[in-house]
Amino acid sequence: MTKVDIVKDMKIILSQDPDFLKPVVQQLLQEFLEAEMAKTIGADAYKRCDDRTGYRSGYYSRQLVTRVGTMQLRVPRDREGKFSTQLFERYLRWLAEVGHVLTKTKLYFLPCPLSLVSC
Repeated sequence: MTKVDIVKDMKIILSQDPDFLKPVVQQLLQEFLEAEMAKTIGADAYKRCDDRTGYRSGYYSRQLVTRVGTMQLRVPRDREGKFSTQLFERYLRWLAEVGHVLTKTKLYFLPCPLSLVSC
């Protein structure tokens, strides 16, 4: 598959579903929150280990407005109430730049650079 074919395929995807990026970004942000919580307490969800420094205590719902749309996130809690995500500030409801978050997490999910995808 050549770069021209990839660009044509991406144009077709973009023309059929203009909101295709929203669920991808929402899933990425949710996974980032889960990983951050696991790192904070020293254990993944439902895992027992001796190095654990805390315990999970469910989730709270958080609406976050981004350039790709409004997202409903499930933010994990810990029992002591000390967990605070670095993804967004405590009372921030609007994230100006989703690209900043993607760069911060160093996760890239597109097979080609965005500069190749032009509508």
